[in-house]
Amino acid sequence: MFETANQYLSWNQHLAGWAQFVGAMLALIAAYVLAVMPINAQRKDALAAADALDMAAKALLESAATLIAEQVDEVRNNWPTPLSLSLTASRLTTRGDRILAFPHHQLRDQSADGLADRILQMAELFREVFHHTQAPYGGPDRGQRLTSAARDEVVGHLEEAVRKANLLIY
Repeated sequence: MFETANQYLSWNQHLAGWAQFVGAMLALIAAYVLAVMPINAQRKDALAAADALDMAAKALLESAATLIAEQVDEVRNNWPTPLSLSLTASRLTTRGDRILAFPHHQLRDQSADGLADRILQMAELFREVFHHTQAPYGGPDRGQRLTSAARDEVVGHLEEAVRKANLLIY
């Protein structure tokens, strides 16, 4: 069969040129497809990793807002001594450090209101909350109860932080 096709093509020189052209085009198309397939697979993997990082960032923001809200309830319902207020501040500092350690520079949304910016704003919010819960009350001795005016001030700052945190989530 191949001998017959070869004889036919050798008798018709123009058909031999076209057959060579078609074969070369098929080879180019096959090479292109084989080269692009791994690139598409890598692109899909990169998009899946970026989606997972975005989801982790959103979950981090939500858990951070929840932690601040829990601290509001704890301060309001169980007005702490300076020691327990210090523990609340250290919890917030630890979470703030975790937020700063998050690889926000790898997130896709790097715009001014993007996810990366909201991560950094949440970390700054945790610093503010730390200063409002810890810095003004470093003076009293351990075990001494703080006044209700101080409690109201701390609760007010924490409620403002909850409002800001909820704005950062969405």
